[in-house]
This record gives sequence, C-alpha cells and structure tokens, in this order.
Amino acid sequence: MQHAKPHSARLAGVLQQLRAALDASDWDAIGSSNLMIRELLAWLPADSALDEQARQLKQDLQALHAEALTRCRAECDRLRDVLHSHTEHAEGRSAYMQIDSLGDGR
Repeated sequence: MQHAKPHSARLAGVLQQLRAALDASDWDAIGSSNLMIRELLAWLPADSALDEQARQLKQDLQALHAEALTRCRAECDRLRDVLHSHTEHAEGRSAYMQIDSLGDGR
C-alpha cells in the first residue's frame, strides 16, 4: 500500500473535517476548520510544487470551503431574521407593559 504524501494527507484530513462539520451543521467545527485551512494554505508550497493528487484535493477543499461560506451566510441571515422577529414582536415585553399600564403592578 502506497503512503499518502504529506501534502495530500493534510489536505485530505482538513477536507474530511470540513465535510463532517458541514454535514452536522456544527458551526464551531466549521470555524475551527476555517482556521486549519488558513494554516494549511500558509504551509503548502505553490501549486506547481504539488503533485496532481494534492492539487485536486486543494481544488476540492476550495470548492467545499466556498460552500461552507455560503451556508454560514445563510445561517447568519436565518438567525438575523429570528432575532429581528423576537425583537420586533416582543410579545412578552408587550404583555408586561400592558399589565403594568393597568396599574395592577403584578
């Protein structure tokens, strides 16, 4: 069995971790993967020094990372909508204000 080259092995590991984090919608793990990608890209040599397998893994990682960014933006938008709804409607706060305005002061 041929051993994976160091560049390919690290790329494959980060790719697998990011894929698992996305599959689980684990935003903390996605953030950790993002940091690992930054460190990995700083460590990797230029594409011309990578073998074909490592170049393909790097392209796969770049595509998956773009998907992760898109999904993170969508989750941020969803949370912004939820928070906006909670603050806009604020049913609980309105109920307390209504009770207080009745002079009951419960």
